[in-house]
Amino acid sequence: MAISSPGDCFAIARNDTPGTDFQITLAKFGLNRVFNHQSSIINRQSCSMVTNYSKYMTFLLIAAGILLVDQVTKGLVMQRFSVCENLEVIPGFFNLTHIRNTGGAFGLLAGEASRLRTGLFLGISFVVLGVIFFLYARIPPGKPWLDACLAMTFGGALGNLVDRLRFGEVVDFLDFHIGTLHWPAFNVADSAISVSVGIFCFYFVFKKV
Repeated sequence: MAISSPGDCFAIARNDTPGTDFQITLAKFGLNRVFNHQSSIINRQSCSMVTNYSKYMTFLLIAAGILLVDQVTKGLVMQRFSVCENLEVIPGFFNLTHIRNTGGAFGLLAGEASRLRTGLFLGISFVVLGVIFFLYARIPPGKPWLDACLAMTFGGALGNLVDRLRFGEVVDFLDFHIGTLHWPAFNVADSAISVSVGIFCFYFVFKKV
């Protein structure tokens, strides 16, 4: 077969010769760099897709786990306790209770007008969820603690948002106290947010990110 151009030689080599001969032919016409560059791009894209899939699956699993535990524990409390009923677990230190919190975390703004308060907290919740996901998408690889912190915060914020959408208020049931001095009652969602903020601060202070 006559070869009239380098393109013909490229086609013949690609279809009719083994891999090694194909690479030699590419080298003769200076195409090996182009071929290797394209292969490198494809490999990087494949690795990036796998990394992103793993990253977002981790986020989903952590957030969903927090949400599930939060909603299940609140459901159990609502089934077994009347509002304001207490069960002493550790005398003088810890009670299980059933409190309806119309405010924010740890009772913040609980005394404000109902419509203003509900609209404010719903709006804040949606904004916070959007900001968290925005920040999560921009965390570079290799920072699992930051990933976990944002996922925990997302799950906790989502847990309390579900309560507000269902009841217009949040169910709290963990009551820690020393004698008559009580810390504001809270729930699993609040705990997840608080723990994630603590880890986040520790990470930034000691890791110097």
